[in-house]
Amino acid sequence: MLKPFIILSISLSLISLNTSPKRASIQIEKEDLIDIKSNDTSHLTNQIIPIYELKDANDLNGFFSYKPVYIKFKINENIEVLDTFNNNLGDLSEFYNTYLEGKYIPFIEINNDDIALNYIEYINNFYIKDAAIYSSDLRIFKAFSENNSLNKNYFVYDISNYNLNDFNNIDTLINVSNIYGVNIFAIDSMNENLKEITNYFHSFNKVVFTKNNTENIEFFNSITSGSNGIITSNLDKLNESLNKFSNDGTTTMKQIVAHRGVVLDGINENSLTSINKAIELNIPFVEIDLQITKDNEIVICHNDELKVTTDCNDNSKISQKTLKQIKEYNLIDNNGLNNEKIPTLKEVFELSKDTNLRFILEFKFDGGFSTFNLDVAKYVDEIVKDYNMESRVLGITFFKVYYESINTHMSYMPTMYLGAPNGESEFGSYNDFTKAINFFNKYNTCLDLGFDSGLKNQYFNYVSRGFLLNSYTFTDNSFISEPLNFATSDASDQNIELIKEISSESKFYTINSYNELDSKIDFKLVKFNEEVINENFSYQTIILDGDMISPYLIVSGYYFDEINNYGVYSDAILVSNLEKGGENINPYSYRNGELTPSFNLDNYIEELTSLTKSTDLNLILLSTLIPLGVICIGSIIFLLIYRKKKIHKN
Repeated sequence: MLKPFIILSISLSLISLNTSPKRASIQIEKEDLIDIKSNDTSHLTNQIIPIYELKDANDLNGFFSYKPVYIKFKINENIEVLDTFNNNLGDLSEFYNTYLEGKYIPFIEINNDDIALNYIEYINNFYIKDAAIYSSDLRIFKAFSENNSLNKNYFVYDISNYNLNDFNNIDTLINVSNIYGVNIFAIDSMNENLKEITNYFHSFNKVVFTKNNTENIEFFNSITSGSNGIITSNLDKLNESLNKFSNDGTTTMKQIVAHRGVVLDGINENSLTSINKAIELNIPFVEIDLQITKDNEIVICHNDELKVTTDCNDNSKISQKTLKQIKEYNLIDNNGLNNEKIPTLKEVFELSKDTNLRFILEFKFDGGFSTFNLDVAKYVDEIVKDYNMESRVLGITFFKVYYESINTHMSYMPTMYLGAPNGESEFGSYNDFTKAINFFNKYNTCLDLGFDSGLKNQYFNYVSRGFLLNSYTFTDNSFISEPLNFATSDASDQNIELIKEISSESKFYTINSYNELDSKIDFKLVKFNEEVINENFSYQTIILDGDMISPYLIVSGYYFDEINNYGVYSDAILVSNLEKGGENINPYSYRNGELTPSFNLDNYIEELTSLTKSTDLNLILLSTLIPLGVICIGSIIFLLIYRKKKIHKN
């Protein structure tokens, strides 16, 4: 009598299993980082990451001329791989083991809630150090950032639908997405102000990839914008485009940082005078050191010991005195004015609030390391928000423990980790990528190291994984030709006299004949202090595409600084040759996004609600409860029948 109920229960249980989300058949457990080597196909000092948008799986058996770093593809709800044409290429695990393992980093596009939730379930056993998630939905990254199994992934946020010509929108996108660990942003290659936008993202130490690269003009726009990576299904054309840049040079703009302010003879470091001098010279960034007083006021000073920079003649420390007591001493570290005091962070922000000056805040707190709790960022955050400086600060520190405080109170702020020699370092050498990447993903930070020529060999590895480099401390102009993003300098007053870019008023020109090419395009040089040089300089017009009989040419201006030994390329410029059939109107249109972010630092939690899967959850519950109910009912009926038979027998 029991047998039919058992069979029915087992059948219903099997049905319930089939209604649950499908999972990949093979789990992956890979712990090693892929060794990324750059493709030296051009003379650009800013190397570009190739990302292959999967068109044909057969291509993955070997790229002989140009090897990609990432392979971009989509997945469906069953965690199966889809190519550009939505062809199903099978289980992700099998695809990885067959094509990607040890060669390419997966670059997985997910824009669907159900796919995201199934992938989160799957990823718990998907141990790959190198894997990127690509999405145009910030909620996807929110869901992933809350899953401990996903801290090994890089997040690539496609923001091409947003209006990026409004820098307030960029501020919002960076501040909020930084909370979820997003270091890489994808932008359309035909954005009208691509170079300016890319540079702005770099000023937050964020990596930029460009998408929609198919036509020649799109590849050249991406390259000359300073883009860190190019997404395309045509790597041969990317390689051909890069080969056009045969002169040594860069397409990116460095971020110059005045170390402890502009410190000249008679100007003390970390003083209001040094900050004001940076404002006068139009230096974009100042690095300042944060200390905390006994009454929890944040002040600016490199050392906790007062005698190092002031006229204090005993062993008093900032952390042991109140702000009022500290203000009794005068700064004297660089023959400065005797009546200048150690400033507070509030005083620094008050001085600079109506300027464009931005700050790198070093969370130093020498005395605080042993005498205060780890919530130092709580006090800094309050000051930053009081002065509306959220989009004008970056954080750095030698001490890992301060990242806990920053993550709690200032997670919107980009951070950089100083490779400390004092035992607080998370990794012992530049080659220890595994520890470095784990640390970066845990704390959403970038790398800040003392300058070493060996960094050149590691730069491409770091940038490929979504992290730009800051380096310190320069006393000359040598940094300009190095593959760095931020350069902290003790000679910033001299550095800003260097040429930052060569630019043109327009990105489209018409010429009556090829002979007018050099004379018609109006190039200018722009220094790091924004001073413009319109004449009396020599440059080359590099032809990237076309020749003297072409109706259209793509060109770039090239300037070489012989004194400091570095070259700079301009934007890609389209030239219409009317004599050979060109038109007066630009045949290419820009694809500027129009969306405005609906979220900000105050409402992002409400706007970016967590992904849920109530329908699947109900289905799973029902499919589990039904067979359990049948088993229970069957057991009760069996017991009643058994009891009845036993009574009858007795």
